Amino acid sequence: MPHFALIDAARDDAIYNLLIREPGAESLFAGTLDPELARAAPYIVELRPESPFRDALQSYGWPRAWGITCHSTAERAATRRALRRNMQAMLPSGQVGLFRFYDPRVWLPFISASQGAELDPWFDPITDYWAPHPRSGATLRISRNGATARITTEG
Repeated sequence: MPHFALIDAARDDAIYNLLIREPGAESLFAGTLDPELARAAPYIVELRPESPFRDALQSYGWPRAWGITCHSTAERAATRRALRRNMQAMLPSGQVGLFRFYDPRVWLPFISASQGAELDPWFDPITDYWAPHPRSGATLRISRNGATARITTEG
């Protein structure tokens, strides 16, 4: 089952230079991006065992909230399409804004408060997510447990 990272390139100047060296790394935004936007866009990248990006994420990026990771039953293109459907949110003002779910500081409070059908778009085709705890940096695993998201600490 593929393991993907959902990365916020705006979190650190080093991220983009690592991502462009990763085969198949692709922005979650559609189309050709202006170079300045590309350096700050969200990305999906498969985490391969031999990947320098994987090593950088684990050793440096995880405690600095570079993003979240997930397992999917689908390949990268289908997983990207599913996640792109969740990139907009209705703001209290009625305007539509970018939903930065790939930022663990946004993801954890959101998914913790979600229930029932609200979870459906997040767990198809994805089976599990992982995110760094905002204070301790410990790895949190988020999986679906019926009508709620189950969050457990790993390692």
